[in-house]
Amino acid sequence: MLTILIARVINLFSDILVALICVGAVMSWFTSAFGPGLWKVYGIVQSITEPVISPFRKLLWRFSSQIGIDFSPILAILAIQFVARLLIRILVGAAYIV
Repeated sequence: MLTILIARVINLFSDILVALICVGAVMSWFTSAFGPGLWKVYGIVQSITEPVISPFRKLLWRFSSQIGIDFSPILAILAIQFVARLLIRILVGAAYIV
């Protein structure tokens, strides 16, 4: 019972983080049209998602510094989903062993 609760929390946390990354990516396209209220929201979203995205941005910069498109949010989303699924499988598998 506890493992199911933990698995749901992990899933919810990963879903929220993925949604925030998507919101931040879309908002970054329209930053010139922001008013002061949206700048605050954008700053909050960036402060939450940037620690997750920046390692992927640095990694991509090493290999493809000439590309004008930032694929780091996509890689971050894939990594978040992979880690969340892996943790959930480990939890559920450990619950069936015990």
